[in-house]
Amino acid sequence: MKKRIISGLAALAIVLSGSGAVVGNVVDLQFDIAASAESIASGTCGENLTWSLDNEGTLTISGTGEMNNYVYSYDSDIGKGYSSSIKRIVIEEGVTSIGNNAFTTYCNGITDVTIPEGVTSIGAHAFECCRLTSINLPDSVTSIGDFAFADCTKLKSVTIPRNVSSIGKNAFKSWFESDLESINVDPDNSYYCSVDGVMYNKDMTKLVAFPCGKTSVTLPDTLTSIDENTFCECEKLESVIIPNGVKSIGESAFDGCRKLKSVTIPESVESIGKNAFFDCIAMTSATLPKSNIKIGDYAIGYYYHLAEGYPWSPNFVQDGARVMENFKIYCYEGTSGEQYAKNNKIAYELREDIEPANPVVTYTPGDGCVTLKWKAVKDAEKYAVAVEVDGEWTIVENTSDTSFVLRNLKPGENYSVAVLSMFDSEWYDNYSNMITVTPYEKTPVYPIVTNTEYNKTYNQFMIHWSEVEGAEKYGVAVYIKGKWKIADQNIPATKTSFTSPKLTPGHKYTVAVCAKVNGNWQTDKIKSRAVTVTIEKGTTLLKGDVNGDGEITVTDVTKVAAHIKGKKLLSDDEKLRADVNGDGIINITDISKIAAHIKGEKLLS
Repeated sequence: MKKRIISGLAALAIVLSGSGAVVGNVVDLQFDIAASAESIASGTCGENLTWSLDNEGTLTISGTGEMNNYVYSYDSDIGKGYSSSIKRIVIEEGVTSIGNNAFTTYCNGITDVTIPEGVTSIGAHAFECCRLTSINLPDSVTSIGDFAFADCTKLKSVTIPRNVSSIGKNAFKSWFESDLESINVDPDNSYYCSVDGVMYNKDMTKLVAFPCGKTSVTLPDTLTSIDENTFCECEKLESVIIPNGVKSIGESAFDGCRKLKSVTIPESVESIGKNAFFDCIAMTSATLPKSNIKIGDYAIGYYYHLAEGYPWSPNFVQDGARVMENFKIYCYEGTSGEQYAKNNKIAYELREDIEPANPVVTYTPGDGCVTLKWKAVKDAEKYAVAVEVDGEWTIVENTSDTSFVLRNLKPGENYSVAVLSMFDSEWYDNYSNMITVTPYEKTPVYPIVTNTEYNKTYNQFMIHWSEVEGAEKYGVAVYIKGKWKIADQNIPATKTSFTSPKLTPGHKYTVAVCAKVNGNWQTDKIKSRAVTVTIEKGTTLLKGDVNGDGEITVTDVTKVAAHIKGKKLLSDDEKLRADVNGDGIINITDISKIAAHIKGEKLLS
């Protein structure tokens, strides 16, 4: 239910003559005030906690202490019978925990939840299958249970607070296509960390949670194992680099990664679990190590074949695992990899020992950058661009391409650069192919303001500047409140002037002109190149004459009223004349003053 309130000032009637004639409802501003929502269901959810659902879809948890834990999802009656009505959950201050299976059954349609400071634990399966689009976890949270946010497929990112010391298995896992691209950890957390949106324990020996919406990942050299189900059903994952140092790949670790195209198992791996790469239907190859390792059933090269027809039809084919077509294993003679391929009748190709090498690199200098190019190295899996900084080599980019543009370099300075090749998931860190690169040392050319003109009638200025060779376009910026604001960045290269809009007389403006050359705006030393223009007082500004016809009438009041109600907004010029009290705000006060002027009660100055 809504109540309509008509403001007394907004219903201002303007008396134009002594007879008391009223000119209609010149101003009729109306405001909607929502009445308080009504409760439609309620119950208890803890010794001192209650829940209440209102008719607008907000479910509120109130009281003090811990929520109940529910053994099974259907044991919870929070929101029971209203699952399609619940849109959001608000947990009020005083609540200290969110129970196991609290919202997973009857509240799985929610998109928003508010968790206050003071909540220390989030139970297992608490929000499983909810349609949350974002989640803000307070610093008071110390534990997150198993499957707490599992299959919340609309989440895009999550930040783990600094005090979390325990996270259960599959806390953010999805078995359906997920939008989750990053799980970040507060840098002050003592137990966990994150790199490129992937969550690890603090020493990065264990992967804790992987966002199922990511398309690629390079795992850290510190990782020692990939646990079961870690990447299971990550349907968007296309590439993974497993480092040398990983000893085991668990059961179903990559099961159902249907866009994963290939994988190289490093020499350090001792075992690959059952179904580890099962149903990776886009995969065309897998490279297995020289050593003899344990390989579980259906670990590589199999997919799940769906039945054709029905059990009573003549062409019925039983569901089950099948060897993938167009799939090949690369392995070494006499190894367990070769034996696995033979036993499972999977196509394979024996590899020869690879002689590692890094590519020969050439470069082309640019303005503040260099373009590196190299030829592909046989059997190289990918390449890394490394730069020597303070005597240490730092990898700045991983790529599968054979070229890379190294940017943000200082013109005229020398840089030591190398490109490394990867073999069997390891970088061949031989820097003998290092080259020295030098970007162009080019003196920028800037537009120089040559003339400034003023129009006192319209309170405008026009600036002219010198032409810049090679300019693609020009831009004008104004310095306002400590920041440069763009006034116009689409001035054609053929035009070397700019006319301002109508401005406030007496004001000063700091203005700079920039040129866009080779796709880059030349903004260096912008403040030292700026000019100051002053808008001199010209034609008298008649306050209250909103339409600028030289008279203050009911028409002016009507225009201000329409602006306040949002029906038809005033132009910048009209706003200056409408703001009769000069407070920078156009409101009822301005209308009252204009009305008083029209009635002759109090003339505007």
